[in-house]
Amino acid sequence: MSVFIRILIFCFVLAFSAGHSQNIDSLNQLWKNEKIADSTRLKANYEIAWYYLFNNPDTAFVVSGIGYDYAVTKNLILWQAKAKKVQGVSWYFRSNFKKAIRYYLESLRLYKTINNLEGESNIYNNLGGIYHEQGNFKKAIEYHLRSMLISQKRNDQSNVASSLNNVGIIYHDQGKYLQAIDYLMHSLKIREKLNEKEGVSASYSNLGYVYSELGDNKKSIEYHQKSYAILIKSGNQRGVATELTHIGINYNKLGKYNDALKKFRKAISINSEMEEKAPLSIAYGNMAQTYTNLEKFDSAYYYLFKSLSIKKEIGDKRGEAINYITLSSIALKTGEINNAIKWGLEGMKTLEETDAPPVKKDLSELLYKAYRKKGNINNALKYFEQFVILQDSLMNFDRKKEILQREFQFQYEKKIAADSIKHFRDEELKNSKQNAILARESTQRKALLGGLTFLFIALVFVLNRFRVASRQKKIIVLQKLEVDAKNKEIMDSIYYAEKIQNALIKEDGKINPLLPAHFILFKPKDIVSGDFYWIHTKENFAYIAAADCTGHGVPGAFLTMLGTSFLNEINATEKTLSPADILNLLREKIIRELAQTGEEGTTKDGMDISLARIDKNTNELQWAGANNPLWIVKKKRENFNAKIEEQKTLNELIEIKPDKQPIGFHHSAKPFTNHIIQLEKKDTVYLFTDGYADQFGGRDGKKYKYSRLKEKLMSIVEFSPSQQKQALETEFNSWKTGFEQLDDVCIIGFLIY
Repeated sequence: MSVFIRILIFCFVLAFSAGHSQNIDSLNQLWKNEKIADSTRLKANYEIAWYYLFNNPDTAFVVSGIGYDYAVTKNLILWQAKAKKVQGVSWYFRSNFKKAIRYYLESLRLYKTINNLEGESNIYNNLGGIYHEQGNFKKAIEYHLRSMLISQKRNDQSNVASSLNNVGIIYHDQGKYLQAIDYLMHSLKIREKLNEKEGVSASYSNLGYVYSELGDNKKSIEYHQKSYAILIKSGNQRGVATELTHIGINYNKLGKYNDALKKFRKAISINSEMEEKAPLSIAYGNMAQTYTNLEKFDSAYYYLFKSLSIKKEIGDKRGEAINYITLSSIALKTGEINNAIKWGLEGMKTLEETDAPPVKKDLSELLYKAYRKKGNINNALKYFEQFVILQDSLMNFDRKKEILQREFQFQYEKKIAADSIKHFRDEELKNSKQNAILARESTQRKALLGGLTFLFIALVFVLNRFRVASRQKKIIVLQKLEVDAKNKEIMDSIYYAEKIQNALIKEDGKINPLLPAHFILFKPKDIVSGDFYWIHTKENFAYIAAADCTGHGVPGAFLTMLGTSFLNEINATEKTLSPADILNLLREKIIRELAQTGEEGTTKDGMDISLARIDKNTNELQWAGANNPLWIVKKKRENFNAKIEEQKTLNELIEIKPDKQPIGFHHSAKPFTNHIIQLEKKDTVYLFTDGYADQFGGRDGKKYKYSRLKEKLMSIVEFSPSQQKQALETEFNSWKTGFEQLDDVCIIGFLIY
């Protein structure tokens, strides 16, 4: 069973090393001395906070808060940023990741204010660590690589090594072992060169973890013991507990269950004393696994539910899923088939928000076995197919051999040499027996001659049939090559059409000056899209549109190009038009240019659109819609002392209904309605097409629907625009798991300042 490894953010330790050797009493005296420079006092406060951080994070938080307040009064931004970072670390060590992220982002903002690249790099690394623990691997890698790029600019090899180490761990958790080994080995070489004891310890630990997954448990123990020895000398109790846990895991896999339990109990004792929730939950989970191996299922259940409770509290989705694997496995062993299925499905549900193929593979195998025992063939087949796909996508024998060969190449070359000597001796032995064999072969040769004659006749017949089959195969291959060539020509044309469409639709990054606080979620179903968005500014007005043309793919893309061009043409005049005026003119152009009359056989193509105009001086919004509505979330915060969850319930979503007619020919066409709304600060406006709400998915394969989309937007409206986009994209990908994307998707959201 895979076990989650917690990233040790060693830039914390390195940042503290400068003051580690000083006596805490002398640091306190410096902090209290009002006659010395403010920066000297704040440095002492910072080092006092780090002194407490690893063993008493609550005290570290308070000390840093005092330092921050003092730095604010003196307008010393660097020390404000450092204090916020320490407070973020204190929340991290207490496993409150939401608050840790909040303090890190505030620290990052302050570091950017003074262009402090070292501070920015450290914060990005720390954020990557938290997103890793939450199972958001894509975002975790993004932040670690940002940190590494900054560190490379600064020639800070220590932080480069830290980032490489963390990315290696993430690749391991995704089952990408080759990439993991490359990153971890690279990190270890840098740390050894720099003589960073704590960093070398982390690299040893993580390499040990990978070897454990590869099944080389003795090698894994060797690496973890190297790490353990370094941590004992440095007095890092958290690290000691982690290494005890990993050594115990390897003893468990080797069948040394009593040795494993001893290690886990020591780890639990240290983590309990230090109130370390995440590693404590891991140790509980491994105790449960060991008791499962000993078939002491009552004890296993006891520790599993203790572990599961903590993982739910800290939001460790991947860890929850691992616990459900063990629960389902026990239930399967004891014949509790319904519980095995229930816990297996619960594990799958927790993985909807994260990417952990090895864990999903184990759950798929358990569900396949459980459904097969229950006699549910359809579901058994479903999860068996899923298990096979995941199994094939993870490390196979050839990949494992390639990884291990890096370390054992010398032994391999010695073995080749030894094999060559053995081959020579075998040849000598064979020659000594050859004379006896020749005598026997002479007797057999005559009988063999008759058999060969018959075989020759049969072979002539087979060769004739082979020539016929070869000619037929050649014809098929030529036909396939012709089809492939035509397909390539078609695909080249489609990719060129994509370039044209992208040129007409502004890139999100180029819109920032026009519409600063916004997001655009744009997910074409095919290479080119039938949806498009349009942003245009004139004087103090900004126009924003989200449109859905008839169809998707190439036919829809042609209409998007027409729509974008027509909108630009309509607004090229000096006159400032209302959204309703623009839609009326756009409809006229579509009808005229596509020769639409409504008669049988004529084109009925068109588009649905939501078009807004915002006055950036007064925040007056004008809007018109063709079949697509407008949503506005107004934030009502009368009680500013209320908790954030209570404040959310005061928010109100207002829907402005569209005219039920398309941009195109319509038998009951009428002028579009122009709506005028006075927006207030903190209002959030959403324009969208129907692709998101119409997507099939979820457990029952149903549509997502607008009601669910409203609930989702209301739940994330407090987020920044970029965070809202990420949340919507994650929700969409999770919902459509196992289903094809039905339509193009376009959602635009912008915040009024």
